[in-house]
Amino acid sequence: MLSTRLRTSDSVRSVTERGLQRLLERHVELFNAAVSSGNYGPFLATFAEDAVMRFDDLPIGPFVGRNAIAEAYATQPPSDTMALIGMRVLGNDAVIAAFEWDAGGTGHMYLRFRGRQVAELAIELGRVPEPRSGEATPSGP
Repeated sequence: MLSTRLRTSDSVRSVTERGLQRLLERHVELFNAAVSSGNYGPFLATFAEDAVMRFDDLPIGPFVGRNAIAEAYATQPPSDTMALIGMRVLGNDAVIAAFEWDAGGTGHMYLRFRGRQVAELAIELGRVPEPRSGEATPSGP
């Protein structure tokens, strides 16, 4: 009889990838809705109370805690929506996602989740990591 260990771990990895992809897509959908409507409540509710948001190439932040993140969006709201162009799973709780702004420009974000909430968000603008074999391409927002 063949062992199911390999198939089980592949299955778990596949479920994890799909789950993380859904969380990523939901994050971007809520971000875009918030930018379009000016209502950041549903988007901010997805952040853990102790979440951290940082911009790796801008002299702002880091913002520690949901309240600080909410204040950052209130005082410096983004003016552009984004579309996902690629994603790579890191372990069982994080992704790196490449995106493009709808008005032009690119970047990538690192998202680490705790359950269904964002625990960490790091954003770098203007540079998209090189695609790797097996990289998932999200269906987009």
